[in-house]
Amino acid sequence: MLTPKQETFALAYVETGNASEAYRKAYPKARHWKPETVHKRASELLTNGAILGRVKALQAELAERNLWRREQSVKALIRVIEAPDKQADVVAAVKVLNAMHGYNAPEKVEIGPGVPGKIIIDWGEEKEEMLREIERRADAGLG
Repeated sequence: MLTPKQETFALAYVETGNASEAYRKAYPKARHWKPETVHKRASELLTNGAILGRVKALQAELAERNLWRREQSVKALIRVIEAPDKQADVVAAVKVLNAMHGYNAPEKVEIGPGVPGKIIIDWGEEKEEMLREIERRADAGLG
């Protein structure tokens, strides 16, 4: 059984992924401590078997909820592909599915020189080739 502060720490750690930040949420006085001290205490909590077990249980619950949402999204997109209103719906659904599963080429984002806040996006040739192939297949009725 965890203390209320330990439970708060476990919840905050799963939420933020940062043990020091979680420690500060659970133990507000730690906000005034040196970062090294907070880090040490947070690390010690993560070696406590009960706390670590609770963290793993919370992470498993979160993963299960996220999996369900992803599964539901995939099913909805498949329904669009199987019964589209128009062919462009198939292409759009396939693009979303590819993005969900990480099949897209990495994006390159840079801040332009001399122009604060200007963003240049280089989608890469691989992504363009993949999109052309998807469109070709959709036009040919290959799905």
